[in-house]
Amino acid sequence: MSFSSALKEKTKKIWEDGYNHPFVQGLGKGTLDKESFLKSNIKKFRRQLL
Repeated sequence: MSFSSALKEKTKKIWEDGYNHPFVQGLGKGTLDKESFLKSNIKKFRRQLL
């Protein structure tokens, strides 16, 4: 098994959990409510300022 295949297998659950997160799914489907989107971006912006 190649290094990249082994790495992919070891991180599969982490990737799936992130992909299946309600925020990510809502964003991808276009069903994410505006408030959740704004809260996420505000948090990200604050982290960038610190």
